[in-house]
Amino acid sequence: MEDLKMNKEENIVKMQHLIERMKEAADAYYNGQEIMSDFEYDTLFDELQKLEKETGITLPESPTSFKVGAAPVDGAVKVTHKYPALSLAKTKSVDDLKNFLGERKGYLSWKLDGLTMVATYLDGKLKSLVTRGNGLVGEDITRNAPYIRGVALDIPYKEEVVIRGEALCSYPAFEKINARMENEEDKYKNPRGVASGSVRLLDAKELKERDIHFIPFELVSPKVNSVLDERDLIAACGMQFVESHCVDANNIDILIKFFAGYVERKGYPYPTDGLVLTYEDLEYGRSLGLTGHHPRHSIAFKWKDEEFETTLREIFWSASKTGLLNPVAVFDPVEIDGTTVKRASVHNLSYIEHLKLEPGDKITVYKANMIIPQIARNLSAEKKMLYTAKAPAVCPVCGGKTKIVINNNTGSNEAIKTVYCENEMCPSKQIGQWTHFVSRDALNIMGLGENQIIDLIDEGILTTFSDLFTNIVPNKDKIVDLEGWGEKSYNLIVDGVEKARKTTLANFINALSIPWVGKSTAKLIASYYDQDPERFLFDSDFGGLKDIDGIGETVIESLRDWKNGNLPLICSGKDVEYLASFFEFEKSKTGDRLKGMTFVITGSLQRYENRDAMVAVIESLGGKVSGSVSSKTTALINNDVNSTSGKNKKAKELSIPIISEEDFVREYIG
Repeated sequence: MEDLKMNKEENIVKMQHLIERMKEAADAYYNGQEIMSDFEYDTLFDELQKLEKETGITLPESPTSFKVGAAPVDGAVKVTHKYPALSLAKTKSVDDLKNFLGERKGYLSWKLDGLTMVATYLDGKLKSLVTRGNGLVGEDITRNAPYIRGVALDIPYKEEVVIRGEALCSYPAFEKINARMENEEDKYKNPRGVASGSVRLLDAKELKERDIHFIPFELVSPKVNSVLDERDLIAACGMQFVESHCVDANNIDILIKFFAGYVERKGYPYPTDGLVLTYEDLEYGRSLGLTGHHPRHSIAFKWKDEEFETTLREIFWSASKTGLLNPVAVFDPVEIDGTTVKRASVHNLSYIEHLKLEPGDKITVYKANMIIPQIARNLSAEKKMLYTAKAPAVCPVCGGKTKIVINNNTGSNEAIKTVYCENEMCPSKQIGQWTHFVSRDALNIMGLGENQIIDLIDEGILTTFSDLFTNIVPNKDKIVDLEGWGEKSYNLIVDGVEKARKTTLANFINALSIPWVGKSTAKLIASYYDQDPERFLFDSDFGGLKDIDGIGETVIESLRDWKNGNLPLICSGKDVEYLASFFEFEKSKTGDRLKGMTFVITGSLQRYENRDAMVAVIESLGGKVSGSVSSKTTALINNDVNSTSGKNKKAKELSIPIISEEDFVREYIG
């Protein structure tokens, strides 16, 4: 009896340890970070469930109970859910799904992998939009509802309607968003992180551009009898119900293969985490009640991740344009789902430490959700009593010293260790300047992406920006013979460089990557010098810019440092005259109707396609656009003239007119 008591106490200690680890991982996961793979989390979850059955005890805050997700972020407006969001029981067994159905019919749908939100309507209007949070309390994000695609603001029902759904970022949007981010550490790890971070944004314009979609998957209120009724009511509200198909125990295997085929072909644009099976008869499902932890009306099906054993051969580190070194595990090739897999990202130094990875280890690998190669387990880890992850002492690109950076702001109690190159002149860090130099907002050189630039730098063809105009043609044979290139790629770059010779002073200044001098500031500077490149090139002080609204001392000091060669840039002020000699500068075609006027634009637009389009019109007529209201502001443009926003309040304090788009067109454009 004493032995049983001791064994039970040991199991409780194990359970407490598992809960703590899973809670940290869940908090990070739902706040857009990742400190543990899905596979490992599921393994810990199954282990905890097993211990709970053995001991007959479910400890407080156990993730197997109804509290799911993460606590609302500190500072957010918290809302208690009228209808708590419970987690579903889950399985990886098709037989379990068949037993769940029995003789009944059900509906199989995607288990969407984003951020769950609850939309509540009353009197035909959206009353609130709240994140799921921990299932009991979420964050109020109603202010962002108009900028999330798929969220209806008005519905044809007066009674209360409550709809649960998922905020999702598609794979194409995820790639597009990350491509805009110059800093590697700012990039999102997955689409779920984009969705989670985006719905909380304060910048409505940024949220709209991120193209976040809301897909409903459950009608919480009113109660209806069937899934078809549920789907019809949501459709009548103007929203698209999650894709679902009617199944029974005889054909569910076929439908699972149907969904799996979508995943394998990457045919579904949104991230998923398996499937959900719900009784077709919703009234029957509700009558079954709860298990204590989960509702009995539905069950989650997660793809069974088949593990393949292999041997880890090395961990190599690749340098990014911010100097962040990214570790990649290389192992003996294995065939998974018809493809050969021989490498997988291991994210950061903390991840390596967690798995105790080093060359020669026996590991298992799998494809997360049948797509992304991941290391599941290190079979050699248990033999290692003492282990320290080995960070590279020098940068693999430049040989400079490295440093370990510890980030405590991960959304959990666990800090993340990353490795950086300390050499400010490391060629890898200049990649960001190169990609910006050729980007659409700068010189717009077609055919030159990040990978092409890296190839040309590695071959010694590109060192400075001027090499684009002097070294490409003489090295034609070498470029054409590069792996993945060819005559077509070469010609595309030559044409792009030739077209780039004709540019504006604003685009040229923006292309130089001078700190604090972005697209808008470059336009202000070019306007100050009347689009004359010589006036800009031979100004060594830039003091006259202080009188320009929107340019402060920080920008002026940055320009002086650049001019004197004090910044780690590819092209300093001492080299810029030579670079400029390759260009034919065009005078921007501008009128003077708005000359001397400064406008501030805020809120959503209706007449103009987007903010950039309206800015272009103002600048084409000689006006300027600022990001903040000041005494020099001519007018604040806001379609909601009665808004209580900070900009509206500031404009009223300074007696600055607040006008709508239509007012602006009527009064200033004519």
